[in-house]
Order: sequence, then C-alpha cells, then structure tokens
Amino acid sequence: MVNGVRIFAMDKYEIRRQRLLYIRDNLCGGKAVDVARTLGREPSYVSRMLYPEGKKQKKRIADEMVELIESSFNLPRGWMDGITGNIDIERENR
Repeated sequence: MVNGVRIFAMDKYEIRRQRLLYIRDNLCGGKAVDVARTLGREPSYVSRMLYPEGKKQKKRIADEMVELIESSFNLPRGWMDGITGNIDIERENR
C-alpha cells in the first residue's frame, strides 16, 4: 500500500492483453476481426484473448502467440511483454 492506495502489479498476461488492446485500437481501427485476419486466427479466439482476467472462456496470450503477434505486426521482439519500452508502432507500421 502506498499513501493509502493499494497497488497491484500487472502480470505478464495482463501486460500482453493491454498491448494487444493497443494494437487493436491503434493499428486495426478498433476491430478485433482485423487483428484476427492479420494473425490468421478466428475472430472469436482474438476476442477471447482480449477478455479481462476472470471472464469465462478467456484465453491467455502464450509465448508462441506473442511471437506470432510481434512478427505479424512487425514489432520488435519483447514489445508484447513491455521489454522494449514504448515506441510509436502506429507510425512505424503504416
């Protein structure tokens, strides 16, 4: 607790989910179907990866999927896990 506020650290799966949300919103016009098309996956699968923790049928973003996302969107290795820091992927991927 810091100054009376409880602080929770995000685990790697939540970081990955947040990064995928960023990709959906900034590179795919807010459309999960466009993310799915780029990844070659079903839209329902991508939507379930975007579900918040605790929601039924949520899919965690595993290491193999991280590699696919980073390569499909021309992102530097480690971007999905926050290792490479913030970069302007919107500008670099257009």
